[in-house]
Amino acid sequence: MKILLYVNSHLPQIGGRELVVHNLALQFIAKGHEAVLAGPAGFRGKSNVDYGYPVHRWPLLSMLPDMSRMTALAAFSLFNRFDVIHAHSTYPCGYIAHRLRHLLRTPLVITPHGEDINVVPEIGFGQRLDPVQKRKIEEAVRGADATTAISDTIAASLTDAGVQPDTILRIPNGVDLQRFAGNRIGSTFARFQLPESAKIVVSIGNFHPRKGHRVLVDAVALARNKVPDIALVIVGRTSDEFCAEVERQGHAPYVKFAGTLPVPMPGSTAEDPLADLLRAAKLYVSSSIDEGAEGLSLALLEAMAAGACPVVTNISGNRDIVGHQREGMVVPPGNAGAMAETIAELLNNDHLVSEYAGNAMAKAGGYGWDKVADQYLKAYGDLARAYDHRRQGQA
Repeated sequence: MKILLYVNSHLPQIGGRELVVHNLALQFIAKGHEAVLAGPAGFRGKSNVDYGYPVHRWPLLSMLPDMSRMTALAAFSLFNRFDVIHAHSTYPCGYIAHRLRHLLRTPLVITPHGEDINVVPEIGFGQRLDPVQKRKIEEAVRGADATTAISDTIAASLTDAGVQPDTILRIPNGVDLQRFAGNRIGSTFARFQLPESAKIVVSIGNFHPRKGHRVLVDAVALARNKVPDIALVIVGRTSDEFCAEVERQGHAPYVKFAGTLPVPMPGSTAEDPLADLLRAAKLYVSSSIDEGAEGLSLALLEAMAAGACPVVTNISGNRDIVGHQREGMVVPPGNAGAMAETIAELLNNDHLVSEYAGNAMAKAGGYGWDKVADQYLKAYGDLARAYDHRRQGQA
């Protein structure tokens, strides 16, 4: 099949969506299909990177973004004639591709990734809180040939947006099992200026109130009363205000900010600091505080594959893959005291950590990207065959 993965951002920008698309493209190529990624802006200085599949970056007219994207997609698709278009995000990509469906006559799959479909009004989270974007998003998902959901919350939000529940395809995120396998921890302790006796807790996610980073820092500070050698490493884009707050409160010696960590490209022999960090971690904490704040966390799956024991808040996207006292511990969202008690209990019980981490690693094994890619390929094939039948019926 000839597959267009249509996105509005891509590597080297690091985020869950970018990594999902990257891994799907690699799997499609490995399975003998033609995968092309197109749509991200910022083509200058990034065109020479070899990702293992073609990447077409288009300039964007900021005054007319929708029209600019529509023109580029129409010209590119009409020239290449894809078997399926898979838009990653409801807006802008899903909406733009939907508006061109009758012109392109190509099956359209839309995969939301969280903020583009979920809403948490209390913290101002979600693109559908904007009335204009809400109209466009709901038009797109209702008109797509298929939508996919990575979690219960995403499926519920699609239904809320007007999609018939029985038409939603449940396909999870995946994990690069090979990348996170093994025991190597690299230079993790030196990189973050930590003693080798430190019990490392990791959390991954760009700073946002919904991610519960403040609750997590408070929990780790409380847990130090019982685990004095605890250290927290937060990976992702952060805020200067939050960093200054951590410094001001005296947490800086044991709370480290890693920023974004690079993803090794295919064939690269470069270090993989994220994989090394997760393999060195005792615990991985997903601390999001609101229902709808997580889709299905790619970072959580990666931590599980690396052998870190999960501590997660009781929200969809976390509890979908972590069973309480099976693959890890599930704690109430927004409760620093309960999280601190759980963290301390685990860090003082190596046997329990080992048991949960082993179960988590086994669970992650069922989410390999090869298996997830097969689910998407089946969906693509079903849609393409349905389109062919309709064309033959109209002939």
